[in-house]
Amino acid sequence: MRTKIDISKKFDLNKISFDLSGEINESAKAIVKDHDKRLSFGQGVNGKQMAALKPSTIHSKRNSGYSKPRIPLYATGTMKNIEITKKANKASQEARIAPDEDRRKIGAYHQEGIKPHKIVAKNAKVLYPLFNSKGKKFGAKSADHPGTPAREWFGISVEVEKNLLKRMGRQIERRLKNA
Repeated sequence: MRTKIDISKKFDLNKISFDLSGEINESAKAIVKDHDKRLSFGQGVNGKQMAALKPSTIHSKRNSGYSKPRIPLYATGTMKNIEITKKANKASQEARIAPDEDRRKIGAYHQEGIKPHKIVAKNAKVLYPLFNSKGKKFGAKSADHPGTPAREWFGISVEVEKNLLKRMGRQIERRLKNA
């Protein structure tokens, strides 16, 4: 009677390619594409509609000729347009995505929201143009800013994260099977 069973398998670790830079870069592209699509419809990173804009903001954007003035963070395109700032390679298995350099501070305000505060004219006699709820322009020495609600616009949506992790898992499994 046999009592010993051999269930071992030989692995040649030299056959395994740990360079996943191609997959990482494809993942970065998928995140950028998802971000662009979400913001075009006014959706945050959670997939839900972002807090609506105030009527005065909509009037201001409409008067400036922006397309889709009702959609938060869309009108100028600067928050919508994120870019891959670093691509992964064999030596560095990392990709980075960011908004334009000059919009990062503003992006943080939108991501976290702003508490109500007072704005006072410093370099001019009055703040102008300010807009009332009907879109009419006016000037003032100071204004009470009502605050800005948090609009979580930057990040990876749950759906895209799941798909990317599944794809990456399949790639790793495939490479282990070929070892």
